Amino acid sequence: MSTSPVSPAIGGAHNLRSIRTGSYQVEVSLCVSMPTDRRKRSINSGEKMKLLDYLKETYEIKNDRQLAIRIGVSMPTISKIRNGHNGVSAETKIAIHKAFDMPIAEIEEFL
Repeated sequence: MSTSPVSPAIGGAHNLRSIRTGSYQVEVSLCVSMPTDRRKRSINSGEKMKLLDYLKETYEIKNDRQLAIRIGVSMPTISKIRNGHNGVSAETKIAIHKAFDMPIAEIEEFL
């Protein structure tokens, strides 16, 4: 089997491999994806998780789905905050304030 490098495409490096099996020869392009910035966790995702975990523990909420319902946001919103893909928006801060009677300043201490 021989390998010849191919110029990298956007988002990954490629290698072209030529495979000979009996009387057939097949060329296969292998792609190794590199993580993009939006897949990386935010530096502050730990603080955001602390806020969500604090709310769950303090108000005896069993899971993120129930937390999302209580706050009035979608489950993907909670998931994106927890995974560091999104910050806590002003609207979400207000929703947390209204749902738990928690001062905005206290919410921002977690962020």
